[in-house]
Amino acid sequence: MSTLAALRQFDFVETYPFLSSSRKQQIITDWQQFYLNGFKRRYLTPELYQHLILRCDFSTHSNLEAFWLTYFNAEIDHLYRFISQFGRRDRLSAESGTTAWLTSTYADINQAMCDAFTPYYAAFGQLLQDLTVQHQDFVDRWTSFAREAGVAPMEPSPTYLVSENTRNMLSYAVQLIMRYHQPLPGLQQLMFHPTESQASFFYDVAFER
Repeated sequence: MSTLAALRQFDFVETYPFLSSSRKQQIITDWQQFYLNGFKRRYLTPELYQHLILRCDFSTHSNLEAFWLTYFNAEIDHLYRFISQFGRRDRLSAESGTTAWLTSTYADINQAMCDAFTPYYAAFGQLLQDLTVQHQDFVDRWTSFAREAGVAPMEPSPTYLVSENTRNMLSYAVQLIMRYHQPLPGLQQLMFHPTESQASFFYDVAFER
């Protein structure tokens, strides 16, 4: 199922002299494609990156690659802080802890980014929470096993690390929302205990068949 069907349209005015309405339209399209596809690297465009850095209070990163690696390919709490800026009710900046980014000259495009992402925030947040819990359970079980076996414990990452599989699961969550329109508990059931046909659907999404 194409994510194009989920793209929302917004009306913008020109912010003189830096950001035309057409550029805002391109940014909001790039933004939606980015999260609808699980924050995969190829969907983070230079235009979107520049907007996030210059106008959304993500100013502590030196280049696009470093920014993407920090929030979308590292510890899971980094990704959670990122999505919370656009989905949580208080809209606090992930880096400064303020809402100044929503009261600037570019408030219209930034608010539109929040409005577009909010319907997906709960499902994304729940998925990240479930992955965190599962990872901790894995660490606890193997630590206990090593102790009982009298061998040196393994040293997994103390926190869950976001991977391509994580991004595939986020993309899958989007497809489930588009297809089933179920409340979150239903989505959780589909994500972690899918039927055979639903598992096949996940495989198609994950590998973009």
